[in-house]
Amino acid sequence: MLRKLFKELSVILLLGIAIGLVVGIFEFLAPYIIRLAKYFAGSENIWLNIIGIIISIGLGFLSYFSVIKYPETSGGGLFTLKSRIDNKDKNSNAFLSTCMIFIKSFFSFFGGLALGAEAPSVTMASYQADIVHKVFKDDKKDDIAIAAGAGFGCAFLSPISGIAFTFEMFLHRFSLKWFFRALAISAVSILICYIFYRQSALSFLSLEVFTAKQYYLLIIIIFASIFFCSIFKYLMKAIEKLVERYSDKFLVKYRVIFTFAAFSILTVFFYNLTGSGINILVNENSLVIYILLIYFFIRMILTALSLNSTATGGSVVPIMVLGALVGKIVFSLTSEYMNIPADYEGDIMLISALTFFAVYTETIFTSSFFIITEAFKTFNMTVFASFIIPAFLTVSVSVVLYSILNEKITYRFRLARNRKSLLTRL
Repeated sequence: MLRKLFKELSVILLLGIAIGLVVGIFEFLAPYIIRLAKYFAGSENIWLNIIGIIISIGLGFLSYFSVIKYPETSGGGLFTLKSRIDNKDKNSNAFLSTCMIFIKSFFSFFGGLALGAEAPSVTMASYQADIVHKVFKDDKKDDIAIAAGAGFGCAFLSPISGIAFTFEMFLHRFSLKWFFRALAISAVSILICYIFYRQSALSFLSLEVFTAKQYYLLIIIIFASIFFCSIFKYLMKAIEKLVERYSDKFLVKYRVIFTFAAFSILTVFFYNLTGSGINILVNENSLVIYILLIYFFIRMILTALSLNSTATGGSVVPIMVLGALVGKIVFSLTSEYMNIPADYEGDIMLISALTFFAVYTETIFTSSFFIITEAFKTFNMTVFASFIIPAFLTVSVSVVLYSILNEKITYRFRLARNRKSLLTRL
């Protein structure tokens, strides 16, 4: 009995340490790769710009050929990860897959693609479960999902969001045994990550107490998030269908190379528009609403193209950036016509970012806990408490309302298509 308990504790400890080290080092090095890319793209020396573009195109070629040999690295590996968890499969080359995703993600960061670091972190964390189980000759396949959630929590320094992500995205049912196991692994991995970095993607936002007087803003955020996210989802599906339909065409077949080339050029002239998108939120302030709308649609197109390019990288931060831009649009409108104080911009952006993400992924608890965690990081209990109700209220209503509206629209579309088909036959 004691021997079994010791083994269980050893697996949890080693898995937590492995996840923390891999994700921590990865997230620590990522900003340096981005700075290196900025050195070439932001230089006034045109030759450095050209060298940067050539390097990016070369990385595009490497990315293309590596996907052929290592398909599990495409898009950060989340599709393969879901398949592994659903089928309870193990990766016999987990260490090599970890190394490939680690390196290929840096290709995307250098190239300026509209991708984040969280999907690679999630996938690499899941591979650590395979490695640790191989060492202990263990066979707890649910640890793949738990490790993936811990990777998500590490990427954003939000362990509770990572645990919610595990159940909502992978396990789809709750178990106290899984919860406490996930909590232990996440706690260890987060502590290790804190050695390497202590800032998450949205930590730059300044938050104030969200009072009941501002609750009417939640209604605007809900409908704005549903509207803009619906457009983004439609664009994603349209591009996916085009890629599938013309998969044998030259431009589509080698799209990752063209994507690297296009983004490397775009980065030279419009640096803030490329990358994960955080630069727009940090550097672009006091913009009029039509400029914000232009930025949103440009970022939406860039994100959709990057996510469909097979390049290695994550979708979470770019999607949250789109949501934060929606928040900026909402703030711009309400500050002008409803006299909302400037202090509330960060609040609106945070809630909009996670509401948009929740609508896109249908993850109510992950998104709600993410908002609450960011509020907790202010170390102001009044601010923290003021976000609990708005977080769950906005996110849950948005997801449910979107599901209802989407179902009705889909039903009417199918009905109209069936009528058209019947008329054609007649």
